[in-house]
Amino acid sequence: MPFPTRENATYYKWLCATEQLQQIIKVKPFFRLSLFKSFSKLCAVKAYAVIGLSALLCTQASAQKNNFSIDRRNNPLKDFSVTINKESHPFFVDIDGDGDYDCFSGEYTNGKLPKIYYYHNEGTNKNPFFKQVTGADNPLNKVAANTLTLPYFIDIDADGDYDCFIGEGSTGAILYYKNVGTATEPVFQKQSAANNPLSMVKFLASGIANPAFADLDGDGDYDCLVVDEDGNENYFKNTGTSKEPAFVHVANSEDPFSALTSSYKGTYSPSFYDWNKDGLTDLFVNTTYYKNVGTVGRPEFVVSSESQPFFQNKPKAEFTFTPSICFRQLFKIWKGI
Repeated sequence: MPFPTRENATYYKWLCATEQLQQIIKVKPFFRLSLFKSFSKLCAVKAYAVIGLSALLCTQASAQKNNFSIDRRNNPLKDFSVTINKESHPFFVDIDGDGDYDCFSGEYTNGKLPKIYYYHNEGTNKNPFFKQVTGADNPLNKVAANTLTLPYFIDIDADGDYDCFIGEGSTGAILYYKNVGTATEPVFQKQSAANNPLSMVKFLASGIANPAFADLDGDGDYDCLVVDEDGNENYFKNTGTSKEPAFVHVANSEDPFSALTSSYKGTYSPSFYDWNKDGLTDLFVNTTYYKNVGTVGRPEFVVSSESQPFFQNKPKAEFTFTPSICFRQLFKIWKGI
């Protein structure tokens, strides 16, 4: 969830309009969420963009009244920026099993080799303090990608630790880094195409491949949605198991995302979360809300204004960006999970 700004990363505050007392939860992400995950290369941010961690404010109020606004002053990542100063693409995850969320950020480099940056949380869930970790102590220090890095962490093989998929720019490929270490001491090892369950994505996605995972058909394993640079969606159903995933591309009438539409060329960030608490996984693409009107075993997503959150998409002059979110992390932060 990135929050580009002219000088600093932005910080989102969740305003519960139905509550007079607003509690700011100062951090703990894994929301692909904490936020707001990436912004478009085509937006007016050309010189600077930094890591945006949205620690939010919230009590259990009606989702209909929840608003997000920029709060740069309280952003615990405001002092960090990616080297190229173009785009940051953060993802929050408790990578060392100490109970708080750490941050990894990808970047857009416009042709140069992008990195994955690691910010270790040396604070607590409510009072985070991030310190940049470099060199060999960064478990993704040796990542090699093209133009853009979009990290997504998930335990794809059900062995109790987080693995990492990285969407990259220009090729439409998704790289797979398996965690061959542990839940507290991760060691990521790049997998060959033969061992990458999403190696076929590059033949279907245009330019940028941005993945999101959820159990969309209620069979106990993770399925995958990939949105590319043109806003096209590609649904990959897991026909394998939670330990040995096998993804198959699903299209046409069997594709629950067929109603998705795009209006611009750039970075689209999909994220899954049961926003309206009806037991069904909903979808956000950037800040557009798609309600799941299907069933647990057969989802169907449509644009909906019902219970949708509202975002400060027209910021002050010093901010220019298109925010996107990963709601699963956001709510883990909010609930202190």
